[in-house]
Amino acid sequence: MWVHSNGVGMGQVGRGESPVEIKASVASALPIGLVSFWADGRWVRHQVAEPGQPQVSFVDDRAGEGEHYYIVRAETQRSPQFPKGPIIGYSSPLG
Repeated sequence: MWVHSNGVGMGQVGRGESPVEIKASVASALPIGLVSFWADGRWVRHQVAEPGQPQVSFVDDRAGEGEHYYIVRAETQRSPQFPKGPIIGYSSPLG
């Protein structure tokens, strides 16, 4: 998973701007099922991943001045190859 916010990628330094736009590129050996966005202590969006479209985005237009934090969670579809459940990954841009 690769996450960037307002054009600043993971590990890069940049200034935050409002509205905050977070884009996540997700790839997996199994099809991605659901991508979720967490903002400031709560889930704000759950999005079903479209087949063949590895990038999803979220815009937080309520982010005012001050510190904010975001988490992106991606999980694969259930598969008989992995009976214990989906594969789940987390990432976070600095917000």
